[in-house]
Amino acid sequence: MVEYSFWGYGRTLFKGGVTYRFLSCVILIILSFSFTSFSHAAPFYEELFSAAEETQTSVKPQQDKKRHPNKLKLNSPSSSAGKVLAQSTRLAQSEKVRRDAKTKRTPKKSLYGREVFRRNHHVVTLLSGGLAGTDARMASDISNVLDRDDGDLPIRVVPMLGRGGVQNVKDLLFLKGVDMAIISQGQLGFLELQDPDFYKNIRKNVQYITKLYNSEMQILAHRSVDNLLELSGKRVVLGKKLGATDMDARYVFAQLGIDIEAVNVDFSNGLDQLENNEVDAIVTFGGAPVEGFRALRDPSKFHFLPITPQTVGLGPYFKITDEYLPIKLTSKQYPNLIAKNKPISTISSSVVLAIYKWKRSHKRYKKLSRFVQAFFTNLYGFDQRSRHPKWQEINIDAKVVGWSQFGAASEWLRNRRKEIGQEVSAGEMKIAMDAFVRQYSKIGNSEQVGPLLRDDIWASMTRVFGRWWAVGQ
Repeated sequence: MVEYSFWGYGRTLFKGGVTYRFLSCVILIILSFSFTSFSHAAPFYEELFSAAEETQTSVKPQQDKKRHPNKLKLNSPSSSAGKVLAQSTRLAQSEKVRRDAKTKRTPKKSLYGREVFRRNHHVVTLLSGGLAGTDARMASDISNVLDRDDGDLPIRVVPMLGRGGVQNVKDLLFLKGVDMAIISQGQLGFLELQDPDFYKNIRKNVQYITKLYNSEMQILAHRSVDNLLELSGKRVVLGKKLGATDMDARYVFAQLGIDIEAVNVDFSNGLDQLENNEVDAIVTFGGAPVEGFRALRDPSKFHFLPITPQTVGLGPYFKITDEYLPIKLTSKQYPNLIAKNKPISTISSSVVLAIYKWKRSHKRYKKLSRFVQAFFTNLYGFDQRSRHPKWQEINIDAKVVGWSQFGAASEWLRNRRKEIGQEVSAGEMKIAMDAFVRQYSKIGNSEQVGPLLRDDIWASMTRVFGRWWAVGQ
């Protein structure tokens, strides 16, 4: 044991620790000097940074990986300089990237790229039912009338053949690339009943642009079947399963208490089975006239079954007409099946042009807004003889019960009503409407007018009145 005097602080017994304590004090003094003098040694570190910058580029990544961070001294000038240098380099690089991005000019699109953009920017798709249905012909007419490649409102409508019915609603909701679909008014309610949990928000997600036409329920049966109630227990063709006819017909027969044996085949096969006496009747919900009924080999064997209070009962009839519109089939539509001046009473559902409810900011909302403007401003193009006769029934002012209207469509109609209201005073409109109603009832169409309190009938009347007013009658 040896005694040492350390800086005059007394005598301390120590076994071999003097050197250790001396070196510790020296290190502390050096560290203190380094940290306090760093800010005053800028010229020295600038030279050091420049030297390190030259040597850093020559260091390979694999060499950096071999340097263990624990072996770097915290008070090493080269280590501190490296950290500061790395941070400064990153800042300089990011600033250079931002500067280059700001000054960089976007290259012009090629002719091909511009054409791809233009073609896709102005196109909308329209899903219809099968090729034999009325809606397929209507979709084709829309495409033919609206397609234009130039002008202030270039647009192209691409028709698509679907399965129709409920499948069209599902495709509108879930299938990519479908902008619009032609569907029946009651199909949303059918899906709600089929799966209430999954389709509970369907009325919020599907809207209509306009009502297109009435889809009449046409029940063609053998002459041996005199009454609609006699179809109970008989084989009746209802078209494809879950199609528009299948859905609506099952609902109507259930409401009327008629228990049929449903046969689900397509319309063409069903018509062959009817003519071959394999089934007793065939039903279709479609725009009259249906070409298949006009082309029967022997129409004298068949007739349309009427739906009236006398044939189905007063209670069931009023129950059905709360949801479906009373209407008549005429000899003009079916000269081979209906005698002149002896129309057949039936019911019809509304067929609408439906869309998915996109947000206003979405590009597809803007596409559909352009379609609405082009469609509503070119309705005169659908009055030609070459178009389907059902275009005579279109009424863009008609309200569809249980549905909400597309925002762009309702805005266009609202603005149009303001323009009309400024042109004609309320008093002049009332006088003209009274004169029109008197003239309309004199020409034998009072039965087709029906109760004026029904919104759909009233909307149809106003459309006819609009034409009557326009020609100055």
